[in-house]
Amino acid sequence: MGSDAVCVDLVEHGWGGGRAKSAINTSTRTANMFQYSTDCTGYGAPIHTGRTPDFKGWFSPNSVLISS
Repeated sequence: MGSDAVCVDLVEHGWGGGRAKSAINTSTRTANMFQYSTDCTGYGAPIHTGRTPDFKGWFSPNSVLISS
């Protein structure tokens, strides 16, 4: 994780474990969502700028790595 990146624990904020169903990346940088960790470790699914992936049924994010 770079020094300009922040990991957000979605479980801690009440959005993990399948509660988050979609997301939109309004940043100019790609964000990464992680299904199996709350600390942004492992394989992340990229969310590119302006994209709104739908996680229903196939992906249950528990953390997201955001670059500033």
